[in-house]
This record gives sequence, C-alpha cells and structure tokens, in this order.
Amino acid sequence: MAQVMDSASRFKLEETALRQAEAAMRDLRPLAEVLYPEVFEEHSKVIVEILKIKEFPHQRRKEFTEELVGLKKICYQKYVENLLNQASEFARNGNDAARNELLGKAKQFFGLALRHGAGPEFKMAVERRLAIILMTRQQGIDDATKRAATRKLADVAAEAEMNRYHGVERRRAIRYVSPHLVADIGGVGYRTINWSVRGLLLEDYDGPLTEGSRAKFYLTTPGVVVGGWVSCRVVRRDEPPRTLAVDFGEMCTVVVDLAVAMKRQDHPPSQDAPPPSPPSPDAMVARAP
Repeated sequence: MAQVMDSASRFKLEETALRQAEAAMRDLRPLAEVLYPEVFEEHSKVIVEILKIKEFPHQRRKEFTEELVGLKKICYQKYVENLLNQASEFARNGNDAARNELLGKAKQFFGLALRHGAGPEFKMAVERRLAIILMTRQQGIDDATKRAATRKLADVAAEAEMNRYHGVERRRAIRYVSPHLVADIGGVGYRTINWSVRGLLLEDYDGPLTEGSRAKFYLTTPGVVVGGWVSCRVVRRDEPPRTLAVDFGEMCTVVVDLAVAMKRQDHPPSQDAPPPSPPSPDAMVARAP
C-alpha cells in the first residue's frame, strides 16, 4: 500500500524544488547575453528537469516556463545578429564560402528565435540585413543602399502604423524602382513598378490572375543573363491602374541573384527612378513639324 505524504512533507518538497528552480534561473539569465547558445541550452536543461518534479508547485511552473522561453528568444536573437556581423565581414573580404556557412547557421537560429516569440520587427531587420550581405562584394556596397537600409530599419514602427492606418499592406523589405525586372507570365512580359526580395508590383497587367491566386513565372531583367522561376501569391490587383502586387512568402533567392548581377555590372539596385533616356534621332524626326 502506497504511503500517503503528509502536508508538511509535501510543502517541504515543493519549497525545495522551487528554491532549486530559482537558483538555476539566476545562473541562466546572464548566459542569454553571451552569444553561446550551446552553453545556454545545456544549462537550461537543469530547469527543465526541475519543472518535471511531481511536487513542483503547479501554479509556478507556467511562470518559469514562460521566462525560459523568453530567455531562449533573447539568446537566439543575439546569436543571429553576431553571425550576420561575421558574415558581413567575410562578404566584404570576398570569402563567399565562409559567408554562406555563417548565413546557413544564422538561418537555423533565426528559425529558433521566431519559434520562441521573436516579433515581426526582428524578422524584417534580419531579412533586410541578409539581403544587404548577399549583395555585398569585396569592393563594398554602395552608400545609397546602406542609407536606405538604415532608414528602413529606423522607420519600421512608424511605417507599420502608417500602413495600418491607411489600410495598405505592410512592406517587409527595401523596395527598389530601378533597374526594372520583367516577369514572364504566360508568355507576356510585365515590367515592375518596384520590387524587393519579398515581392513585386507589376504594371499594365491584363492577364487572368486575381487576388489570392498562386502563380509561377520566369523573372529576369534586361542586360543580365541570370534569372529564374519564382512562385508567388497575388496579394492585390487594382483596376485601374492595372497593377498586380505579388508576394513570394519569403526572401526570393532569384531576386537576390539578379541584384548581385546588377551590382557586378555597375547597375546597382536603386530606390530612385532612372533618368529619362534621350529621344532617338528617329523619334525626333518623327515629331518634327
């Protein structure tokens, strides 16, 4: 016959387990700030085991669990930032292999940070930073792109509030106007009004796609040999002015490859419209009285 534990003994066990958890949490908190997730995760196992003790106070278990999740989020966010800093240095030094290795590791911990509660501001900041790193080469990245990225990161909160007020979609990446991209949809080429690594806004669209449609098309840009197939979802179609907005759902590597190729050919992506081309001699003759 199982021995029934008296209330005094149970209270003593509960207090012991609680004191152990509090001590373990005190030891764990500083580790969330030191950029070593493996060390943090190993120490966090101590708290996890303590919380499994049958006599641990049920009403306190949720409190410790939530704090543990929050500390993991902080740890993963800081580690992602550290990996991106290192990857940026390798990109500037022309070491693409080391850059890609660090970006792969950053992607892994980026996912962990999101699963532990990292918000949309962190997600957008990482995606913009990643796009800039992938466009950085040994000769560096142009000042206009740097200024644009800094401005966008500083304006995330204000932009989100403005978009919410006006009822338009929230932009999640730097938008470029030039050079134009061309989407071949059903054998017809549609030029972009603006584009980013997350989506496109096409002009003069007269095809069958509607809001919510899924699509796959070939994306390229004049004068650049690279290109590729992309999958997307239509998020808005306006009639007039016959525009089609599509979203890739995540950062599109085809767009990144195009942007890198543009920079190599000394035509870096820009948020400013290109100057109008001078009229050809034939056009000038045609307009002459």
